[in-house]
Amino acid sequence: MSLRVSHAGVTLSTECDEALNGTAQDLFGLVTRHIDRGARLKDGIKVAFGWTEFRVADANGTFVFQEPDFDSDPDSEYRDNLDCSLSGYRRQQLLISALDIGRWEPARFSEVVLAEKGALATSRIVAKRIADTELKSNWLICLETTARGKQEITIERARTSFELIPVWHLFDIRPALFDALALPIGFQALIDDNRIVQVVGNTGEHWSL
Repeated sequence: MSLRVSHAGVTLSTECDEALNGTAQDLFGLVTRHIDRGARLKDGIKVAFGWTEFRVADANGTFVFQEPDFDSDPDSEYRDNLDCSLSGYRRQQLLISALDIGRWEPARFSEVVLAEKGALATSRIVAKRIADTELKSNWLICLETTARGKQEITIERARTSFELIPVWHLFDIRPALFDALALPIGFQALIDDNRIVQVVGNTGEHWSL
């Protein structure tokens, strides 16, 4: 369904499932706050929103938000329905709220994770967010046995045993892993099939989910 709001003479519009109206209102709130601070919308402008971004299209004076087309080419194509972006934002928001850690730093859809070969097809995996490195990603996705080992993941090992996977690709193939990508640096999550079963914080605190 379409959702519209008018603010300071500007009309904003989105298309999304009714269940996501609350998250769409969060998007509107973000944009209207920028408008109140003097920002001006125009056709083609990009708005960052958690893990994703929206392109603004001027449709005869109404500013319509479009999400990257994750079924085609999200780097260059956009679509009107925002269900994927809004539901991903909401799921990650719910995880951070459940942990009550007060902050989240979602990996952007255009970024990549460094995944151990075979990990995405394995039930139990560990997602670990590390500080800036030379590994092309600060997200490591490992087999549980690898994560429990003491062998360092060097650049050479990363070249031979790991592969780069776009963040947006994980939304459908490993939803729980995608959700974990909102965790801050120093956190890690143990994932069993499509469920986050444990999160470890950057000071050693544990959450069982």
